[in-house]
Amino acid sequence: GLCSSAADDPMPRESKGSAKATVREIRERLEEVFGMLDKDGSGEITFLEATKFLEKSKRNLRASDAVRRKTQQKQIENEVRKIFAMVDIDHTKKISADEFIAVYTNVFYPQQLSYK
Repeated sequence: GLCSSAADDPMPRESKGSAKATVREIRERLEEVFGMLDKDGSGEITFLEATKFLEKSKRNLRASDAVRRKTQQKQIENEVRKIFAMVDIDHTKKISADEFIAVYTNVFYPQQLSYK
């Protein structure tokens, strides 16, 4: 199941200490996140799946008026486009688990990697 805290923070940090995460731990964590994004279990994240995930994770999306909702929708779609531009290395309009893990390991964890 998807607990609310996982949706709020897709990359939870286990401890606030300076403990280095191993490559395997990081990969396992990213595979979990990938699984949450890959709703249909296809092994790839589509633009729609990524957009829906971001919509859910943005609490303030429950904007009262339609104009604000439309603006937020545009912002989310722009964010997803940026993510795809960075992550979708082979330009299939889908993000594979390998692409996702390769890019996000370098983006979020470069300083934490310990190759032991």
